[in-house]
Amino acid sequence: MNIINGEKTMQSDKFRLGLACAVLALTSAPALADEHRGGSNFKRIATLANYINNDDRGDETVSEIVAATKNGKTLVYTDSELEEIGFVYIGKPSDPIPTGKLAVPGEPTSVAVLGNTLALVAVNTSASFTDTSGKLVVVHINKRQIVGELELGGQPDSIAISPDNRYAAVAIENERDEEICVGGGENGSPVPEDGPEAPGDITEAQCEAAGGAVGVLPQTGLGNPPGFLAIVDLKGRNPKNWSVREADLTGIAGYAPEDPEPEFVDIDDYNQAVVSLQENNHIAIVDLASGMVVSDFSAGTV
Repeated sequence: MNIINGEKTMQSDKFRLGLACAVLALTSAPALADEHRGGSNFKRIATLANYINNDDRGDETVSEIVAATKNGKTLVYTDSELEEIGFVYIGKPSDPIPTGKLAVPGEPTSVAVLGNTLALVAVNTSASFTDTSGKLVVVHINKRQIVGELELGGQPDSIAISPDNRYAAVAIENERDEEICVGGGENGSPVPEDGPEAPGDITEAQCEAAGGAVGVLPQTGLGNPPGFLAIVDLKGRNPKNWSVREADLTGIAGYAPEDPEPEFVDIDDYNQAVVSLQENNHIAIVDLASGMVVSDFSAGTV
């Protein structure tokens, strides 16, 4: 995880960090001024090996997404491998202190922090690519307790909280199966990455020879549900008063419009969410108050 001048940066690919993860980097006003003179902007002042926060330091661990409390003193990060979230105290930024972890009911895919108190964790509980499910798990940071859960209706990825704290938006990816033949005479046949393993499995060459392609969209005809944007109305700080709505993202992308696969979401000051439809090469703008797509455009061919 990297924190630069108080802002979080995120990578979509999971990092298998057997070494150390960077925790904090700070900059100063003179350093920012140096930007126009070609000088350095950032200086890393501390690192933290993520495995030392585990109960068993021999466990494989994956630090992926990180968020900070409003006061900047606590980091919360996801560990999808162990199905946990972790906490790091950075009251003294040059001396980060790992303060433990908390198990969540599935694979955490992203996390955002509401104020200084609540961590909103998107958790994947899907049984398969066709039987998708997920939860928004609300964690009281100081108590290290789960204080609420809301069903999201599909497999989540990114989460963001609006600047005015009225809404949370969760990209429900319902990701494609990357090891299945789509289209042609072998439509729906498994194509394991390491080669056929069971009766009915085929190779990539067999899939393509039959007129199909491996792992592409659309897969709705194979039972994989389309993705959407889940909008959470954050009515106060009690999760029991929160509710979830769905914003439909089908029918807008030029490629596989019936099978959108949203990946990342962010929210502006006007409570409009920008959603990347990664595999569709498209961007959607969703008004969170109405739940309607108000704008969309292609992100190109790749």
